[in-house]
Amino acid sequence: MSLDSVFLRCFADSHGTPYDDTFKIEPKPNDSIHLVLGYDRKSDYGTCIIWINQKISKSLFFCTDNTKQSAIKKLDSRFPIYSRREFVEKIFFPYVQKARAKCIGFELPYIISRLATHTTESRRHPNGFSFTLSDKAKIPHIVIKNIDSKSQFIEFNKTFRKKIKDNIPYYRGCFVDCKTLGFVLTNNSYDLESIISDFDVPIVLDESPINYALAVYSLYRQLMNRFKMFCLDKLENKLFSPATIGKSYLEKIGIIPFLKQEYHRYTKHKLEHGNLLILFTIFFLIKYKK
Repeated sequence: MSLDSVFLRCFADSHGTPYDDTFKIEPKPNDSIHLVLGYDRKSDYGTCIIWINQKISKSLFFCTDNTKQSAIKKLDSRFPIYSRREFVEKIFFPYVQKARAKCIGFELPYIISRLATHTTESRRHPNGFSFTLSDKAKIPHIVIKNIDSKSQFIEFNKTFRKKIKDNIPYYRGCFVDCKTLGFVLTNNSYDLESIISDFDVPIVLDESPINYALAVYSLYRQLMNRFKMFCLDKLENKLFSPATIGKSYLEKIGIIPFLKQEYHRYTKHKLEHGNLLILFTIFFLIKYKK
């Protein structure tokens, strides 16, 4: 038997080194622009107020495809009224995606679902849903996945790009649900009236739809004042449960999670095992040749 018919079989690590995202800078939201959404479930229309540098820049109403004309006639004529399509294409996406405004609301998944024209299952997130808000290709879908009855994550999906010059991280948006944020900070499940009472919001809810959005924004400010007491460098839309607070503290003091430590140890063990196997095979071939 000649060496020409001997084949070398060795262990090869297909995983490689763990991905290091240290230098991956995610696009951050613009904290000076806040878009606040409110919704009246009885009349099926919404309210939007835009704050720029903590001052009201614009107030408006938006309707859905199911809003009745009788409800539209009752709205305050001092504020502009947008159709669902006009609001999505002229207000929502220009501010929330292009200007990177923070989208704030109470029970945001329900409000976003009322703006959608089509809903499908998300291919990127199991048990998640992808909402189509516009037929335009440049406007991304919004993916919502419920973690439990009190928390969920919401983000923009990627749009199709013909040419990509640089590998720039895609902006996923900043959606802040005050119901989830209240649960994170207190471990309690709230409705709007109870959380306004517990956080001493100075605005009282009444029948005015504009007042509803004002109360939600005032609640958001109170929640953020409470969150700042924790001294954590984490965006509020990345908080999903009270356990996230504890995990953030562990990351802040430099403690590596157990599963991540085990992954590094397992990868190192496979590399060492593969190197020994290669050396043993080479030694066997040299000895056999002699």
